[in-house]
Amino acid sequence: MPDVALLLPSGLSDCGGELRSLPLWNDSLAAELGRYTAPTLQAMDAIITVWVITWRIVWPAMLATVGLPLVALLLQRRIELAPVAAFALPIVGPLLIVIWSGVFWAAEERASTSPHWASWILTALVLPSVVLVIGVAVRYRRAPRYWAVILGAVASGVFALAAGFIGSMAISNTWL
Repeated sequence: MPDVALLLPSGLSDCGGELRSLPLWNDSLAAELGRYTAPTLQAMDAIITVWVITWRIVWPAMLATVGLPLVALLLQRRIELAPVAAFALPIVGPLLIVIWSGVFWAAEERASTSPHWASWILTALVLPSVVLVIGVAVRYRRAPRYWAVILGAVASGVFALAAGFIGSMAISNTWL
């Protein structure tokens, strides 16, 4: 039987041999475990890397995009603000862009002639994110403290465009 520690991702152990003592443990289960856990951890590392690279470029926009919903949630009883949805909805697009870009890191590195479907889906995520930001600004134009909605919309739009730019470089693994 192969050593379980070799099949588990770094940081995990076989619980002192307890996994080997399970009646269902066999070589094929060990191979399946080793095959499915490692790519998941690599994809998570890539998602975090796309987040960090985007943070280094547009950290004020990211901070405003994530921070404004929290401020609105905390201050909604003290002062009159737009609904929290006006600040929280625009976060969805940039987060999906970062996750998509990280999961498909270098997916099109050698795809010079094949269709670039991962990039097309990334574009299909970026465009609705920008439309959503504009839609939120139009929808809540009569809300109190409208300037905060505009600030959140602009910050979220910058975050979405920057995440799309970094994501396209990550998917093709071509860095400027």
